[in-house]
Amino acid sequence: MDREGENSLMGIRYLRSKWLKTKAINGDSLVNIHIPETKRYTKDVLRDMLSKHGMVYIKPESGSLGIGVMKVERIRGIKPGEWTYSYQKGRRKKQFQTFGAMYDSIEKDKAPKKYLVQKGIRTLKYNKRSFDMRIMVQRDRSGIWKVTGTVCRLSAPGRIVSNGSQGATLHTLKQMLSPYADGAQLAAVTSRLERLSIRVAKQYARNYRFTRELGLDIALDARLYPWILEVNTTPQIAPFKNIDVPMYNRIKAFRKIK
Repeated sequence: MDREGENSLMGIRYLRSKWLKTKAINGDSLVNIHIPETKRYTKDVLRDMLSKHGMVYIKPESGSLGIGVMKVERIRGIKPGEWTYSYQKGRRKKQFQTFGAMYDSIEKDKAPKKYLVQKGIRTLKYNKRSFDMRIMVQRDRSGIWKVTGTVCRLSAPGRIVSNGSQGATLHTLKQMLSPYADGAQLAAVTSRLERLSIRVAKQYARNYRFTRELGLDIALDARLYPWILEVNTTPQIAPFKNIDVPMYNRIKAFRKIK
């Protein structure tokens, strides 16, 4: 067992393992339905997940800044039962005629550490570029969870991740959803995201009770359905300053609460 997992109720606030963080929020039925299927990486798991979902992401179990993330796809061929395969890392995309050939290439491309396989979500796009959200959830002085900030991250052209270190730009949720929702519908989506984020934080804190803040990476699909891509226990807050200074100051103020 990971050392972090051995002391799950002993006061841990900062958890590196994406696997343990996913397990921590997987206990509330109303949260579970928003978590893309996630499993530990093996050859058989990758094959099965591709057969089931058609697109998956491979990501390091412990990592940040989108480094090492790969997008993997199984593509239907011309003939019945015929498939081709591809994966993308950074801007580089490779195509293969067989699963085995692709798997061998992935093994050479990835670092010698643990990885996860996550169901791929076909997220909303803005100007043909994918985007997701970073939602900050923090406890107030009474220990009540509050959503204190939301920022959208628009991926750079040709990129598969939305990290600022890989060229993503920052925007408001209202701007990113302008082609899809406005007025009452925008308010409904915002409210749903806030309720979900608070529920995720409460579930996580049942396992790691001294947690005081989380940064949730959430994406929307074409139905405006939210998917929890990742939970961050040491979220960077500088991006919020570029979008909304009062929001940034509120997040900083909540951080000072002990």
